[in-house]
Amino acid sequence: MTVLHSAPATASILPSKGKLLDVGCSAGGMMIPFAKRGWSVKGNDPDRAYVEYGKKIGLSIDLVGAEHMSPHGDYNFIIINGSLEHVHDVNKVMRLCRKASAENGLLLIEGRALGYGIKQGFLTHNHRRYLTTNSIEHLMYQHNWEPIHTTHDPVCGPTRPGAVFVLGRACVNIDSKRLEGIKAQGRKALQEDHMPSLRALRPLT
Repeated sequence: MTVLHSAPATASILPSKGKLLDVGCSAGGMMIPFAKRGWSVKGNDPDRAYVEYGKKIGLSIDLVGAEHMSPHGDYNFIIINGSLEHVHDVNKVMRLCRKASAENGLLLIEGRALGYGIKQGFLTHNHRRYLTTNSIEHLMYQHNWEPIHTTHDPVCGPTRPGAVFVLGRACVNIDSKRLEGIKAQGRKALQEDHMPSLRALRPLT
């Protein structure tokens, strides 16, 4: 179930209809509410079982890893819902998403592994990176997306406790002063919040 159309952060920003791309979509559950609202929906995922199930229920899903997805599409809204922490080449994925975006298109990235791991008391082995609000904002700016809303409150689901969300809009010019501010905030959060939380994790026995 998704709350994107009713969440205050996104309800007033999302167009009523458009083209959606869900990167790392699993079986496509996030795509269904958009399709029901008249959106053209497309997804991709490297897991064959999920892709085949999604196709059986009528969804258009490519069996491909995010690094090899098509850079075309003019999508109004791109979602990366927890998948960016698993990909091999995060910068390549971000470049492809930017190329696939329509003018003034939107990108929503959810990072869930770090916050959820801290709440559980351990980190899992299948994540190649752990994203914070600052690192997501930094990634967006590096690839010509302007962060317009950052929150710890769920704007789509189902999700996991501790997830963070950043909504960005495609842009041409980067605000270098704001980028430096994001870097400074990230360093401060690392020292004052993330590192103490990680040190407090219980050792595996």
